[in-house]
Amino acid sequence: MIQRYPQWWIAGGVVAAWAGLAATTLGHALGPVHHHGFDPVHWTLMCVAMAVPPNLPAVRHVYANSIRVRRQWASGVYLAAYLAVWLGLGGIAYLVGLVTADVPERTVAVAGLGVAAAWQVTRAKRRAVLACARTVPLPPAGRRADAACVRFGLRQGRRCVVSCWPLMLLMGIVAVPLAAMAAAAVLMYAEERTTAGRRLVGSAVVLFSAAATAIAVFG
Repeated sequence: MIQRYPQWWIAGGVVAAWAGLAATTLGHALGPVHHHGFDPVHWTLMCVAMAVPPNLPAVRHVYANSIRVRRQWASGVYLAAYLAVWLGLGGIAYLVGLVTADVPERTVAVAGLGVAAAWQVTRAKRRAVLACARTVPLPPAGRRADAACVRFGLRQGRRCVVSCWPLMLLMGIVAVPLAAMAAAAVLMYAEERTTAGRRLVGSAVVLFSAAATAIAVFG
């Protein structure tokens, strides 16, 4: 199993993160995950649940390019560096949460979706989406290998943050139904890992705009 699916333990962590998010909705059938404002536990679970799946192929690349006795270690080093970038974005989410603490949640949601819609059509977004699927040569062992895994993880983290930051920041500070988070996770994966998803990057503008309009009108 480990040979065929070397990222099984990471996939298990993703499932556990989704379970943690789902547990917070008990008594709120598909209701809000958290209240308006930044929650570091929620942010960490969200990053693992939503940002890690698109990078499982990169984990497999790291595994395949490491010698046998250090494959799991190299995969862990890569993933730690990748998640460090996302956790760093959490600092920005915290500040945004402070700034918007007294702003009505509906206003924050509409503004956030508007920013997400506008970001979808930028050159930076498209370049980041294309870059997320790239890999780099990795030394098989030694300190150089560890350093390369860290650099690769940081690079991939930066690429994916550039691709998805508006949507993730919004979900980090505004109460979002679990079903909507799952839909956003599917969109993120499709954009970064499928040809059809990359072709539909611009189409998400319509989706985000419609959601913002619905929230503004119906609350």
